[in-house]
Amino acid sequence: MLLSDRCGRSDAGADGRDLSPPPLQFSDAITEILDPESYVQSQALAERLVDAGALGVVYPSVRRAGGTCLACFRPALVMNVRKSATYRLRWIGGPIPEIERVGPALP
Repeated sequence: MLLSDRCGRSDAGADGRDLSPPPLQFSDAITEILDPESYVQSQALAERLVDAGALGVVYPSVRRAGGTCLACFRPALVMNVRKSATYRLRWIGGPIPEIERVGPALP
């Protein structure tokens, strides 16, 4: 199987406002919220955050060690969308694809 993927970059902001959610009462369920196998708890949390007026949330990536993710709950917060690099992913019998950069990274 062959797939080409064009990456993009964007800026996110809220006119200087903090995107952090309002304080919530968390239980010991943080591992359930960040479960890479199920989105049930994270989607429930996102619904509570939206209901509480949050604009978005920054959270640790469960797919890339040390990575950080941003979920914007308001599309208007995503600005200055632009093209970035293009990659070709090729699966040859295994779960991990070969990854080849086929285009230059753009600013």
